[in-house]
Amino acid sequence: MNGSGTGCSVVSLGRAIAAAKHVVLLALISVAWTAPLRAQAPGAVVAWGRNDYGQCNVPSLPTGLRYESVAGGYFHSLALRSDGAVVAWGDNGNGQCNVPSLPTGLRYESVAGGDYHSLGLIGTDDCDQNGVNDELDIAAGAPDCNLNLQLDSCEVASGTAADCNFNNIPDSCDIAAGAPDCNLNQVLDTCDVSSGTSLDIDLNNIPDECSLDCNGNGISDAIELSSGLAQDCNSNQIPDNCDIAGGLPDCNQNSIPDACDIATGAPDCDGDLVPDNCELDANLDLIPDDCQDGGTPYCFGVGPAGGGTACPCGNIGTAGNGCPNSQNPAGARLDAVGLPSRIADTLVLQGSGMPAQASVLYFQGTVQSNGAAFGDGLRCVNGFTVRLGYRMNVNGASQIPSGGSTALHLAGQIPAVGAATRYYQGWYRDQSASFCSTLRFNLTNGVAVVWVP
Repeated sequence: MNGSGTGCSVVSLGRAIAAAKHVVLLALISVAWTAPLRAQAPGAVVAWGRNDYGQCNVPSLPTGLRYESVAGGYFHSLALRSDGAVVAWGDNGNGQCNVPSLPTGLRYESVAGGDYHSLGLIGTDDCDQNGVNDELDIAAGAPDCNLNLQLDSCEVASGTAADCNFNNIPDSCDIAAGAPDCNLNQVLDTCDVSSGTSLDIDLNNIPDECSLDCNGNGISDAIELSSGLAQDCNSNQIPDNCDIAGGLPDCNQNSIPDACDIATGAPDCDGDLVPDNCELDANLDLIPDDCQDGGTPYCFGVGPAGGGTACPCGNIGTAGNGCPNSQNPAGARLDAVGLPSRIADTLVLQGSGMPAQASVLYFQGTVQSNGAAFGDGLRCVNGFTVRLGYRMNVNGASQIPSGGSTALHLAGQIPAVGAATRYYQGWYRDQSASFCSTLRFNLTNGVAVVWVP
């Protein structure tokens, strides 16, 4: 069957048996004998009734398209899509669902259904009605941002494409070109805000749901910080309470990160970025155990010119050390580090600067001496002495206690009550018989320690 009209023609499908038993109402409602159809905004089709040929199984639409009109045959259905294509489904015994393809530049304008045949009205793609085929318009430079051979202006005008900012460019193309859509809802952020769909408390044209809100209170971090509702002591644009929730230490639970407490003056004697009031203080002297002065060095091998006793053989060491030895002209050094507390003893004697693999005896005394020549060094500890233990140096260094050995307050028999001052020194071998005397031993400086409960 053929028809005529300006720019249009009619094609028919199938076999005409009787007059079509259907009615088309405003291209929105089609009532057939067995398969009534209804087009519902936004362009969906609903079918109901007899469905023995699947005539009520409406095909789904590709994204971005809508149905423009519908028609019903005896046991088949038809619908015209917004891209000018026709979809037919149901009984196809007479080929009534075999929609003919169209040459480039043509499209279907409307459809109708007979009992066992279908019809489509063909027109040219000239959506802007300027007398020029749309594809020629596009070839000549008319915008088609999504390359679907449909003028952008027509997609916008027909409602096929959204254009919330009224720039005659489909929003999907604006977004593809970089316009912000932070929540990925295919709506420009500015439109989300202007339409009231999204809040924008800080008036930056970015929906608040896209702005950082680390504590989930519905107020963006930027607003909380700029209004003073939240503090940001380290200037990282994150509220302090979120920094803490995210793992920044706040040992004293004052809602301020420890690093900020220290930066504003909280003491941190050992520089470990933990405020002193959070550190262990076993003897309750308000000094962290890690910063406790384990002992006071004395009796250095600097000779009379340095305010000390002369070392044997006229040798002169370095302030803080004992007399020189055959491998270290600065002399060996003894330090006491840790907490000298009977209830929380962490005190360690650390010797260094001795011959690389020499043995050393660490000992304790009750009387401090300013130094008397002894071997190649100065003895600085007298009174009642206790041998604490031997160690073999590694690279000239060793310490006691070590490896789970007895704590110093036990090895040194420190009294159970009251304060007690004791003095410590390291007595080590020096195998070089030609360095100074032939005795082949030397000593570190001395260290005085005050033991507390």
